[in-house]
Amino acid sequence: MKRVIASALLTVFAAFGVAGQIKSENFRATLVNDAGFTDDDFQKLKSGATVVKVVSQKDKMEIAVVGVVRIPSGGPFTLTVFRDSLAQRSNKSMSSGGLFSAPLKIDDLDGLELEERDYKQLAKCRIRDCDLNLSADAIQRLQKSLSSVGENGRRDASERFVRELLYGYVDGYLKNGDGSLPPYANKRDEFDAAGSLRSMIDESILIGDVAPALAAFVRDFPKSKPDGAESEIRWSHIDFGLNPALVLTHTIAYSQPSETSFHQIVVNKQFYGTRYLDASLSIAFLLAVAETDGIRYYVVFTDRSRTDAIEGPFGSVTRRLVATEAVERTNEILERSELRLIAPPTDAPAPNGEPSETSRTRFRLLIGAGVVFVIAIIWFLLRRKGTK
Repeated sequence: MKRVIASALLTVFAAFGVAGQIKSENFRATLVNDAGFTDDDFQKLKSGATVVKVVSQKDKMEIAVVGVVRIPSGGPFTLTVFRDSLAQRSNKSMSSGGLFSAPLKIDDLDGLELEERDYKQLAKCRIRDCDLNLSADAIQRLQKSLSSVGENGRRDASERFVRELLYGYVDGYLKNGDGSLPPYANKRDEFDAAGSLRSMIDESILIGDVAPALAAFVRDFPKSKPDGAESEIRWSHIDFGLNPALVLTHTIAYSQPSETSFHQIVVNKQFYGTRYLDASLSIAFLLAVAETDGIRYYVVFTDRSRTDAIEGPFGSVTRRLVATEAVERTNEILERSELRLIAPPTDAPAPNGEPSETSRTRFRLLIGAGVVFVIAIIWFLLRRKGTK
């Protein structure tokens, strides 16, 4: 598969200024109106500090954060440099995973292995009473599959079911996007994953103004694909020592250059997860802002995640814990990105403008960064509960 950032799309901005730049007053107004930034926050940004805000949400099961840091020097930056600034060097919690090929193959899931606790949870699944995020149809198929084999065949049947489940999710998503996602029926109330993801993109700051074509592509995938835009879908097995999670993530990297400067955007959209997260959308921006003293670059990281792990009688307390951890982790992401953007490049691009193999590897680590970021918060919450 070619690099996700193979091509560029040039768009004229009506409200936000000339192509590739945002007017300072519009950038500031967006952060004030949509993320609650204050004059003091802008002074902190100007001095080089990182500012992270928890954004109030109508859905109490949703956590949203917005973080911003100003890059003190350099630019314009290539998308390879921006991508590498975000990528995690390693991730011990991501035990396995892989990219899905085009055309899609069931063999893409060959590295998937279930654990003993997975088999036990699958065997207990019932409609409105299941530890895994499954639709009513999936739970019925699972029960039928396990009842048709003997005790010795249940492991193979469970593993085959999970592989076919993930394959079916990706196949449906590639053909019909969010419209293919069935409601979860594993809890008392059904959950509309498709509707939640659409509201997340519609309510996300900046993307609709800065890159409307990209916003439409994320919302209406596979329709409305901008010319030259490419994306990747990956499965990941994430284990924090509690129950593991399998997640499917759609990642889109987008470059929007002009003669003077450009925007770079990386979107991580989790459209399925077996545990912890019902839906998640993280977006990282590298934005060129036209200020009075010239073009300045800002990294903006936004994350919106919906989880029922913060409901219950102590929901307000646990929500504060999750939000606090989210702020700390967003600070880490932005500070790491800033340091790498102002540092000298560590690997040069390959011939013909293609990114090096090291950059490819880093980007594949980035694909799961948004998902791991939020699941780490949920793990933190659950660990705190377990020690009380």
